[in-house]
Amino acid sequence: MRNRIVKVIAMVLATVLLTGAYCTTAGEQTETRADSISDNVITETTANMIAWDNTEVYLTRTQSDYDRMTEILQNRNGKIIIEVIEATVLDDDGNACDDFGFYVKYDSGKYEKGDRVQTAFVYNPENNYLDDILYIVDTLIVNAP
Repeated sequence: MRNRIVKVIAMVLATVLLTGAYCTTAGEQTETRADSISDNVITETTANMIAWDNTEVYLTRTQSDYDRMTEILQNRNGKIIIEVIEATVLDDDGNACDDFGFYVKYDSGKYEKGDRVQTAFVYNPENNYLDDILYIVDTLIVNAP
């Protein structure tokens, strides 16, 4: 079971981080823009959310997105929740700030001041704790000028 969860998480992260398009193919599943989930179709059901059978991916860009994430994380009940944020590195020590003012810390040796970084958090589906993160994946979006 754990192996299966790891494979699903790896597939989801690869899909989210490697494609920025609205149409993605992963085996038999295809993401479409629609208002409901049917069969094995990955569907964008609300703003900034993609859902598979037991996995949901959220792009958090505003304070209201963050507030919704708190409610979702407290009631995930076995769902694999992936939150994606974008942040800008503020100094050479790796201190960063996301689009709505929350602090993020990055590896100072990997990123420099002005870099734009996308971070994906994979939350533990076995509980509803807000800070129980299984995996964190950072990806450089834009180098500092």
